[in-house]
Order: sequence, then structure tokens, then C-alpha cells
Amino acid sequence: MRIRGIHIDVFGGLRERDLELGPGLNVFYGPNESGKTTVMEFVRTVLVPSNKRNLYPERSKKDSGSITYEDGGSQKTLVLDRGSVSGEVPDCVSGLDPELYRSVFAMDLNGLNDMAPVADDEIRSRFLTVPGGDRVPALLESIEDDVSGIAGKTAASKSELNANRGELNSLYSRIAELRSKAESYSELKAKEAELEEELRSISESNGSAQENNELYARVESQRPAFAQLADLKSRRAQLSSGVTVSQEEKETYSRLSGDVAERSSSYNAVNESRKDLLKKFPGGDDSIARSNRDAVRGVLDRRSEYMSRRSRPLEVKQPPSKIRLPLTVILLAAAVASFVLIPGDVIVRATASAVLVAAAAGAFLLLKGGHTSDSGNAAWLQRYESEVSSVAGRCGIQPSSTERQLEVLSDMESSMSGLDALKGSLNECRMEKMSAENRLLGFLTRFGGEEGYRKAVRDSEELARVDSAIYSVRKGISDSGFDPDSPLPEVSRVDVDQARGADTGRELGALRERMKAVLDTDELDSCIDRCYMLRRDQQNILRRGAVAMLSSAIVQEACDGQYSEVRPGVVSTADRYLGMMTMDSYHLDTDPRSKTIQVVSGGVIKGPKQWSTGLRAQVMLSIKLAVAKELGSGEVPVLLDDVLLPFDSERKDGACRALVQVSKEMQILLFTCDERIASKLGGSEDVSIIRMRPERCYTLFIY
Repeated sequence: MRIRGIHIDVFGGLRERDLELGPGLNVFYGPNESGKTTVMEFVRTVLVPSNKRNLYPERSKKDSGSITYEDGGSQKTLVLDRGSVSGEVPDCVSGLDPELYRSVFAMDLNGLNDMAPVADDEIRSRFLTVPGGDRVPALLESIEDDVSGIAGKTAASKSELNANRGELNSLYSRIAELRSKAESYSELKAKEAELEEELRSISESNGSAQENNELYARVESQRPAFAQLADLKSRRAQLSSGVTVSQEEKETYSRLSGDVAERSSSYNAVNESRKDLLKKFPGGDDSIARSNRDAVRGVLDRRSEYMSRRSRPLEVKQPPSKIRLPLTVILLAAAVASFVLIPGDVIVRATASAVLVAAAAGAFLLLKGGHTSDSGNAAWLQRYESEVSSVAGRCGIQPSSTERQLEVLSDMESSMSGLDALKGSLNECRMEKMSAENRLLGFLTRFGGEEGYRKAVRDSEELARVDSAIYSVRKGISDSGFDPDSPLPEVSRVDVDQARGADTGRELGALRERMKAVLDTDELDSCIDRCYMLRRDQQNILRRGAVAMLSSAIVQEACDGQYSEVRPGVVSTADRYLGMMTMDSYHLDTDPRSKTIQVVSGGVIKGPKQWSTGLRAQVMLSIKLAVAKELGSGEVPVLLDDVLLPFDSERKDGACRALVQVSKEMQILLFTCDERIASKLGGSEDVSIIRMRPERCYTLFIY
């Protein structure tokens, strides 16, 4: 299969992205946070979904998009809708293990460093060794085990040969000891009879004493238990005589206590609201305000009228004008002069004189002193303000402006209304609180109050512990063979001479062994026969050890020759990739005698613990690309996310050449933020450079 297009509706931080891919190497280049890892995870999620947690980006029910791919000459589509994939899954990825897929076919830098998938016995035997080579390490290990088990690596190590030699040496010593015995049997027999009589006398005298002392020891071991049992019984009787608490009573107490706490909390909340309202009154007392409430309401009812009257114009006094009289005289004189001096008709002169006389009269009236009067409004305002000041003073309000006093009186009236509204709730909460407290008090009466109840609880718990301890102590006494309800028997300890009997017994035993050795030659004959058998076995052991050593040498020699010439296809491919990445400085070691992946440089073999970070990345990338090619038959696209970061500049160039070559046989999606890599690959044939930016993606095909 080859992916031809990626469409992302919603996935992680990406929205409405369309990406077109070429059949070979596709390089997704862009800075960090441009969506490269998100695109890679989208492809992994659609092709081979994983149940692994803590994936980036975090999964969402809104995830949706599609992947268009070519398979068998036809174009098909896989659709991701709300986290569920539908469509025809390609055969090449169907059934792939998600962990194997992410570690071999779709890996980031962490997946690249994961050696476990390619070190798996099945993959190693299939791809990383020649046919049958996977059994060589086990064969060599088996041969080495045979050599160690038969001949041993040192004279002190455990082996068949060393065990044989040790037993032979012991037999030689025993034979010498048996042959050296030359004592007279009759002397030994007389000594035996003497020791037997002495031992019988000691046993008879000590037998009853030993039984007595055994009983004494048992009795003494149980005295502390009987004393403890007596104390526990006394304590139990003391506790049982008092008041105890049942589990049901504990639950009742818990319920009643919770009810009291709940009712108290409700009452305190309402009472706190009442206290907050009382703070609005001087001294925190509303009695003075209530005694003057009618007066307060009276002035507050006229508050709007007061504000209206205050907005009217005030009374304005006008003094008499100083020019009124002179102006009037001038106008009258002008009227007389106009009648006498103006030439013309009498009617004209009379008219002019009349106008001047009217003007004089008007001036006299208009310029007359006086005032505009609204004395009734001022008197009302003065009386109202005086009344407000008086009511405020009676209510304990400090002198201030009329407006301020009215505001304080209004607040006091609102607070009195609030207190009136709270009164019913406060009484109801108080009664519920008292009722809950009375129920709890009634419950505690049997115990003599709260402290008595707590003591009864402690006594009940202690009584349970005492009963458990009594059971354990009684069981221990019974297991020791005594009756816990009966007193211990009175026994005294008796001294026993154990040392004399033991010494006599040991002396008699040694004597009998000597007598047996003198009369019985069977042991000597048996030892001599055993020596012949051990010497014959030794020859057989030496032959088998020599065969094992020769087998090891033959297998080692065969491996040195065979596996230097025969190499599996995957290893050859991986070795070629590694040579390109390391400028032919390193090659893979394919000797199956090694259980781990090793590389060779200048004839020196290096295991994984000797690899640098960059070399490890190059080795793992080479092997995983070769395994991916073999496992997927070139049909599964390979996704690589910044796997070239540990490479130096020269080896990045080599890795780029290797990727271009691999992409001719299977599709590769390389995600990188390295501009040098993008530039290097941009000049290669059949490489698609897809530039990623946070706002959009541009696709450039180079043919």
C-alpha cells in the first residue's frame, strides 16, 4: 500500500488540513509546534489504533479525518470519525501488534531506542541469524555446562570429577583407620558390661525426676498466662457492671449530634443576619428607633415633598432704584419742551408730549424698589428640617445635614423592617435547635450526659478488647494441656545429673563401635570395593569431559568459519544501511553465538553497553528499517519522527542516502525540524517535501 492523501478535520491542534504524499520518501519539515507529531499520530491512530494512554495529542471524541491509500491498483479510504475507524483496513497492517507497529514501523526517538522488539527471540531467529543459528548460543551454553559439570573449572568447583576424587580420599582414610585397630576384644567386652550397668543405674534414678521436671517446666511457663487471665476476668467484671453502648446506640448518637449541629448552624446564620441589622442602630439597640418609629415614618413620608420644595426659587428682595426720580423728572420736562418747542401741528406736539409723559410714568413704576415673595415655602422647609433634626436626635443620630439625617433614618426604617421579617425565622430556628438539643439530651440521660456517654463508648470498646484477649489466653492455656478454669498443679523442681548419664552413654557408644570394628570386616571390604568402583567411574568421567571440551572447540571453530561467510538477508540489508550511515566505520556482527546485537569496528566488537547515543540510533535505525522491510514486505509505510537528531552532520548525510534508497522499495514518512535534512533531501529524486506551518501546510513535489 501507499498513502496518497491525508485529510484532517479535527485532531489535536490541527483543523482542516489536506496533505498529498508521494509514493517514495515524504519529508514533513517545519519548526516545533507546527503539527508534525500530530500528523504522525493521526496516521498511527487510523492505521493501527492503540489503547495506550498518555498519547500525544490527547484523544478527543471530536477526532475526525481520513487517509486515502493505493492498494492493489485501486484507491481506498480509511475514515476516522469521533475516535472510531471505518473502511477497509489494508491486509499488510491488519492484525499488527500496536506496540510492535509503533516501535518498528512508526517510531519516534524513544521508539527508535527500544531494542526489545528486535531482540525478541522470534524476530531474531527469523531475520537476524542464518537458519539454525538461533540454536547455537543454547548449544554452546549446554556444552559449557557439560564441561563445568563433568570436569570443573577449578579444583574447588562442583563437578563429577572433583566429587569422585573427594570420596576416594575419604575412603582411603577410613580404610587406614580400620586396619589400625588392634585392641583385644575381651577387654572391650568387660568394659562394655561395666558401662551398661552404670548407665542403667543412672537412668533409673533420673527417670522420675525428669518427668517431674518436665511437668514443672510446663507449669511455670503457664503461670503468667493464668495471672493474665485472672486480671482480664477482673477487668471484664468491672466493665460489665457499668453502662455499655451498642452499635445501634452509636448510630443514634451520631444522627442526633448531626441534627443538633445542623439546627445550630441554621439558627446561628439567622442570628448573625439579625446582628448585622442591629449594627445599623446607635449602640446596636433598636428600641429607641422603634419607640420613635411613627415620627420616623412621618418625616420619611414627606421626604419627596421636601426635596421638591427645596428645588423651588428662594425669595429675592429688590432695593429702590437711585435713578427713578431724576429719570422721571427728565422725561416730564422733555414732554413739556416737546409740546412748546416742536414745530408743526398741535396734534403732533401733543402726541409727542403724551408719549414722554407715559414713559415717565412707566419708569417711575418699573424702577420702584420691592421683592418677590414665597415666604410660605421657606417656612414649611424650616419647620420640616427642624422636625427631621428633632426626630434624628431622639433616635440617637449625630447632628448633620438634613439629607444625611434622612438617609440614616431611611436605613434605620429598612433595618427595622428586616428585623421584623427575621423575627419569625429566628424563633422557628431557635425552637428547632432547642428541640434537637432536647432529643440529644434525652438520649444521653441514660448515660449521665455527654461525658458519661463517651466513657461508656470507651468502656464498650475496652470490653471487646478484653473479651478478645481472654479468648486468646484461654486458648493458649488449653493448647499447653491445662484447664484454664482449674488451678495449676503444685510441682517442685528436682535436680538431675544429666551430664553423668550423657558422658557414660557417649563412652559406651564409642566402645561398641570399636568392638564392632574389631569383629566386623564387612565395612573394610565394602570400602575397598567402593574404591575400585570410584576409580572405574573416574576414567569414564575423564573420557566424557574430554568429549565435551572437544565438542566446544569444534563448534567454536565451525562458527568462526561458517558465520563469517553466511549472512541472513535482513542482516545484510541492515549492515548496508549502517555502513552508509557511519561512512563504513561500523558493520553488524552476525555471529549467532552472541545473544545480543553487536557491531564491529576495526576488528573490535562492541556490545550495546559500549555504544554511544549516536551509534545506538544508527544501529537501531538500520536494523528496524531492514526488519520493517522484511515484516511488511515493503507494503507498510514507515513513519519516522526526528529519529536523525542524534546523528552528526556526516552521518545525517549517510542516513539520508539510506532513506532515499529504502524509499524505492517502501513508502517512508520522515518528520523533521532540521532544515539541513530538508534541504539535503529536497534535491533528491522522487522525494516530496511537505512544509508544515502552524497556520497551514504547503506540499511541494519534486520529480
